[in-house]
Parts: sequence; structure tokens; C-alpha cells
Amino acid sequence: MNPKILCNRCPLTFDGAFGLTKAKHSIQFCPTDNSFRRNLVGHFVQKHHIKTVHARRLYQAIKCGQNSKTTKLFRDNEDVIDHNRNIPCPFTSSMINLIGCCPTQSRKIPCPSKSIPHLSLTVHLKQYHHISPATAQKIGKSYKEKLSKMIYSNVNDAPTGL
Repeated sequence: MNPKILCNRCPLTFDGAFGLTKAKHSIQFCPTDNSFRRNLVGHFVQKHHIKTVHARRLYQAIKCGQNSKTTKLFRDNEDVIDHNRNIPCPFTSSMINLIGCCPTQSRKIPCPSKSIPHLSLTVHLKQYHHISPATAQKIGKSYKEKLSKMIYSNVNDAPTGL
């Protein structure tokens, strides 16, 4: 990846940039006066919640000099948002029964966090709930498996990676 292009201003400042719209893709756009440079792929994933594969497609278009106003990279029905990015904490009132346990060493139950990045679950359990690393790892793995089965119970090919 070219560092000069990788760190640049976000081109997603208007409805329709590269064919992405708020109505069809649920994209949140950056302000038009964004003047600071950033890691674009990471920015697309973190700020705009775009799946990594689509963030890379955007990066390649920018790298090749494609115009964000005239280039349409995405179909109207293409699902570009990473809907599994955030999950509820297993110690929220509505999810505590799913894991089947409640650690006694944490006093912060039920958890007020309605949504946390799934990649940060173990860190959240350790730092916020003061759970040992080994226990946090076990709870995180078990919870993600059970949550995945619950969400995709009607789908034959449940995606992995939650």
C-alpha cells in the first residue's frame, strides 16, 4: 500500500461518494471540511463501519485516482456495513443467561455497556469487570460461540469470526 495515498483525507464526505448512500448502505459521512490526513483503510473500518474487503476496494479506487463523484464502486443492494462489529457485553441484563455463569469477583454486573466492539470483548471483561485473563478468554470464546449460534440459528452456513 502506498503510504502517501494510504494516509489521506477521507473522500466519504457526501451522499453518493463512490456509489455509497445513506439510504441504501446506511453510511455515515464525514464532514465536508475534514482536512486532516488519516489511515484510510482503518478509518473506513472504524469510523464508517465498512467491511475490510470493501474498505480495501475504496483504497484501491483512491490509489488509482478514481473520482469519488463519478465512480460507482458498490451496487445499490450491496451490504458494505460490518453488522457484527459490535456486540452486547455478556454481563448486560439481557445477555447474562446466555453465558450461564456470573463471576463473583466483579461488582459491575449488570454491565451498562449496550454495545462493545467484538474484538475488544476480552479486554472489556478484564478491565471493566476485573476478570482474570484466563476467565475472560473462556467467557469471551463461549459467549461469541453461543451468540453466533443464537443470531444465525435459522441460517445453515453461519459465518465464523465473531
